[in-house]
Amino acid sequence: MWNKNVPLRLLRLTFGLFVLSAAIVLQINANLGYAPWTVLNHGIHRQTGMTIGQASILVSAIVIGIDLIAKEKIGMGTITNMILTGIFTDWIIAWDILPHAAGLADGLVLICASIVTTGFGVYLYIGAGYGAGPRDSLMVAAIKFSGKPLGLCRSSLEVCALALGFLLGGSVGIGTVVLSLCTGIVMQYIFKLFKFNPKTIKHEYLDDQIKQLISLKKAHV
Repeated sequence: MWNKNVPLRLLRLTFGLFVLSAAIVLQINANLGYAPWTVLNHGIHRQTGMTIGQASILVSAIVIGIDLIAKEKIGMGTITNMILTGIFTDWIIAWDILPHAAGLADGLVLICASIVTTGFGVYLYIGAGYGAGPRDSLMVAAIKFSGKPLGLCRSSLEVCALALGFLLGGSVGIGTVVLSLCTGIVMQYIFKLFKFNPKTIKHEYLDDQIKQLISLKKAHV
């Protein structure tokens, strides 16, 4: 049956990914260096001519492939994150609706806006309960296989993405440092502001949804 909460959850998921895409464009427009994964996307863009959004989809697809090999569960939100974040990022860049920095001060303001916007976007899309993003699932896999703490695994993955992106010509600067140091802290404050605990969210994963569909089909046979 079509649950009445599903349309609202899908709207929340989609809007959350749009907000995340806006955060990516804000850091691009700041012109002070990007967050580690965006550095990688930018490096691929510079080497291949792909758009930032297309590069994001490519990287996310590779990460999801690794997630599946590591037997991590993925949800509709994981797939949607891969596709819509890339599409929305290219759309927002093409529409040119967000401000561009004219100097260092403007750039830092946009970096701060990007950090806050990222936290709000994650709050929205994670709260929809359709699974974590590709990179979050990869982080969980790294924790399981290495036995190392969350912070170390997340930092190690971001350092790898940053290093590869830098070698490919991605933009690194003071904005990269600020984004890397402050995003997690600000995100925690935003979660606290909305009294949101991501650990309490019961996610629906693709394998669970497939089993439910099979059960419904058998029940109607």
